[in-house]
Amino acid sequence: MAKRRLNGEGSITWRKDTSTMMGRVPHHGRRVPVFDKSKDELKRKIRDVLTKQDKGHSLVTSDGKYAP
Repeated sequence: MAKRRLNGEGSITWRKDTSTMMGRVPHHGRRVPVFDKSKDELKRKIRDVLTKQDKGHSLVTSDGKYAP
């Protein structure tokens, strides 16, 4: 049985159009997308984004773009 991710840890899915994986991290009611080709690297990027979020950095710029 697959391990479930906890609330706030983000989600990981395959993109249908390419061979890349997409992770989403919740941030102030929005989902910040993170992309990579390998699952291990994607998990590392998600951890980095969550660390920035915990330190108080904003992941969304003033014009609504994502800046992880």
